[in-house]
Amino acid sequence: ADRQIDTVRIPLIRSGNLFFIEAQIDGEFGNFLIDLGAPYLVLNSTYFRSSEVDPNYTSITMSSESTNVQRTQVKELSVFGILYKNVSADLTDLGSIENKRGIKILGLLGVSLFKDYVFDLDVKKQQLLLYKGSKSSIASSDQMFTIPLSIQNNVLLVKANAKGVSLNLSIDSGAERNILANTLPAAVYDGMNVLGNSIITDGNGGRSEALLSELKNLSIGELSLNKMKTLIINLDLISRAYGRKIDGMLGYPFFASGRVVIDFKKKKLMLYQKLEKNNG
Repeated sequence: ADRQIDTVRIPLIRSGNLFFIEAQIDGEFGNFLIDLGAPYLVLNSTYFRSSEVDPNYTSITMSSESTNVQRTQVKELSVFGILYKNVSADLTDLGSIENKRGIKILGLLGVSLFKDYVFDLDVKKQQLLLYKGSKSSIASSDQMFTIPLSIQNNVLLVKANAKGVSLNLSIDSGAERNILANTLPAAVYDGMNVLGNSIITDGNGGRSEALLSELKNLSIGELSLNKMKTLIINLDLISRAYGRKIDGMLGYPFFASGRVVIDFKKKKLMLYQKLEKNNG
């Protein structure tokens, strides 16, 4: 049987606005991106070329559909003493992230790998804690905001609000910025502070224009998201890939503002942060 460990403390390696941890896969040791925007394990095809692939599998990425993602099977993945056996994984080229970050990246650790744990990402202390059960040391702290979480097809969603418009935001620790769709009602963007615009390219060379801005009206319950830098882009393709409409993503600025705890079993997201309450 797999070894059961109550609490696993994993040091975070931060590169830019991304979080990595070290893990071992079929004997190969290296950096993995913690990516709650990915449903499961994804491997960098550069290092796993000899893997046997499932011939009947296709997948969609953020801004292009005809990508050559393949599916394979991993015998053993070891993350700081947690063992996963016979795990399915997507194979895709992560070279563009590697080149930008200047580090070797073996793959992405997605949602399915964390679902048996309480996931506690503490950017300030640069650590990821994984608890079995709900033994989080901070679950009762008065510094916590608790937000209901819905989990659909391994996509983590929370409800946000902007000027009375209800929004579905996914939680994505693999996104370097917060992201909001550019197709929402005008009230959402009311009074936003535009900081600049840029062209975004995805790993497959697809290009789209993005506005970088600070929003005035966005909140989750009592929690204001206004000061967080947010990219405004078209999210139609990612919504299709997720199989449901997504209005935005909470990425690095959201995680970096404090300590984010996700209790998968109880379907709640807790934020340990001294953020200003939303006054309106």
